[in-house]
Amino acid sequence: MALLTTMIKTLMAVVLALAASTLSAEAATFSMKRGLNLDQWVTWPGEDRWGDAKAILPYPEWRKFLGEDDLNALK
Repeated sequence: MALLTTMIKTLMAVVLALAASTLSAEAATFSMKRGLNLDQWVTWPGEDRWGDAKAILPYPEWRKFLGEDDLNALK
C-alpha cells in the first residue's frame, strides 16, 4: 500500500510539473517594431554638469525643437 501511495504522489508531481511547464510556454511575447525614439538627447551636457538640475531637467531635449504639427507629420 505504501508503494502505491508513493507512486501516486510521484505521478501527481510529474503531472503538475508538466502542467506548469506548458503554462509558461504560453507567456506573453515581445515584438520589435519600427518607431520613433523620442527619449534621446540632442546634445549631452558635460559630465561635470550631470549633477546640475538645469542641465538634466530639459530631458528629453527633442521637445525644444519639435511641435505638435511636427510629431503628427512623423506619424
